Amino acid sequence: MFQTELVLSLQSYASDFLNFFMNAITTLGDDKLLGGVLIIIILGINYHKGLTINRIFFWGKMLNDCLKAGFNLPRPRFVNAEIQNLQFTDDPLSSLKASGSNSFFGLLDAEVVNAFRMSGSAKWGFPSGHVADTTLLWGGLAQQFKKRYLYWLAPALIVLVAISRMYLGRHFLADVLGGMISGGIVLLCAHFLLSREWLRSRLTDIIRLGTMFAVPLVLALLWAEVFGRGAGLLAGVNAAALTIAIKFKGAPDDAGTFAQRAARACMGILFYFLAMMMMDGILELTNLDAIVFMDDFLVSAISVFASVFGGVAVGLRLGFFGKVIPDAN
Repeated sequence: MFQTELVLSLQSYASDFLNFFMNAITTLGDDKLLGGVLIIIILGINYHKGLTINRIFFWGKMLNDCLKAGFNLPRPRFVNAEIQNLQFTDDPLSSLKASGSNSFFGLLDAEVVNAFRMSGSAKWGFPSGHVADTTLLWGGLAQQFKKRYLYWLAPALIVLVAISRMYLGRHFLADVLGGMISGGIVLLCAHFLLSREWLRSRLTDIIRLGTMFAVPLVLALLWAEVFGRGAGLLAGVNAAALTIAIKFKGAPDDAGTFAQRAARACMGILFYFLAMMMMDGILELTNLDAIVFMDDFLVSAISVFASVFGGVAVGLRLGFFGKVIPDAN
């Protein structure tokens, strides 16, 4: 599964149209685009289910980022310089030729892996983040909304993104399968926990607050380069949900016209980018942007907090939501 033949075979069909199509497909797994989708789900579709999907997604993102850093394996172009980079992202290059595994279940040669690790590159390959993110988002949507079309759409999009990552020269077959498994494990854990009312009812407030804030914070402090962004997003969305529950003594009703739903989702996205630009500016002026924890965890946490809380607060003020449901969160 670490062979380069499959990637080269896919790229043998390369054309301008196919390059455009595959780059468009691979964008469906880009975390920047998915971040906007996650905000739209919370503010524009279903607040409670949106929160759950966001939490599943961010826990899954942290797991996959941890696996990437832990395995520290190269991407196909490092292993075989004949593979084209059909996406804009650059990989560390090497003079290696046909240095992938010799058998389907074989691993990469130790010398190749060591050479990549000696390069100091953080462009890790296994498991694929795009595929894991696609699995988490669309699998989470199918899991929460239980719509028949999502049961078909989710696997179709996951497979398409996986093929695009190999076609573009970004991942081995093992990488995309690893991304599916990584995301699937988190979805299975979420299904197990959320489907057992007795288990949820016995979780103490301390444990709940710990998993909402303490655990992400500790992970970000321990390894900000890997956990910083995902932990910040998780802490930020949890802080927003808790603040909304306390301030408004409940949670917003999702009722609203299509225009109202679209307006509050757009506000949330706007608040996210405004907060991010403001934080980036502050950190740059104070020279704190060199601290990974501040640049990743803090910026992510504040940006997503501003997005969710701001979208709900302004949406309620403008009448874009229905009435507040007491103690709903």
